[in-house]
Amino acid sequence: MSPGRRPSQPRPKPDQSKAPAATSNRPATLEHAINNTSPTAPISATSVGKVAIKGTISGILNAASVQSFSAGTIGTSSWNVAGNVGAIIAGSISGLNANVASLGNLLVKATLDSSNIRSAGNINSANVVTLSNSQIFAGISSANIPTQSQDFSAQSNIKLVKVKTLTQSTVAAASFTSANLGVAQAPTGPSPFGVAAHQLKLLEIVIDGKLVKLSNVNSQSQVTSALTAAGVTSTEPQITII
Repeated sequence: MSPGRRPSQPRPKPDQSKAPAATSNRPATLEHAINNTSPTAPISATSVGKVAIKGTISGILNAASVQSFSAGTIGTSSWNVAGNVGAIIAGSISGLNANVASLGNLLVKATLDSSNIRSAGNINSANVVTLSNSQIFAGISSANIPTQSQDFSAQSNIKLVKVKTLTQSTVAAASFTSANLGVAQAPTGPSPFGVAAHQLKLLEIVIDGKLVKLSNVNSQSQVTSALTAAGVTSTEPQITII
């Protein structure tokens, strides 16, 4: 050691008695779960923010709310959301059973197939290219197309429905502000399908190649008159006012 230089002093060790801050025990966000688990793993979360997946996802989702969920494809899945779902956006959906408190916007760029979308409250919009063997219900308690007043569990509204091709599928709510169900295909199964409501402010659908346009409808007799005037003889799809 050179004369005049002090020997180096050892650095003090950190105080081991101070424990690190405790981590939260709340469930992981859905974004975290997707990044750290298999896409088919059950997911439970509290408030879910924006989720965007380019590929396919399927599985179980339990959440208090979902801000938006976007995926290339949503496969066989079961969703239970206690609160609002702001948006569901997908290239295609097959085998989704979703129960939510309310739904903002549903956008399916191709086919929504073999799925049940059930909202206890209102649905702002449902925009689907091909609606096949599926149901979109708002405030409906029945398993299939409503046939009586008791099948309506709430006075829920679907503000906008836009479909290009309707195949063996049903949309139902106490009221519709605007519903364009596109071209209805011939029945492919025994179960009745179509649209059911207490009131239709505007409905457009092509049946047997004939355009049926209804406005401010609140009785079945108005539907019958419109179908007769358009020359529609098919009994499916049903347009039911209860």
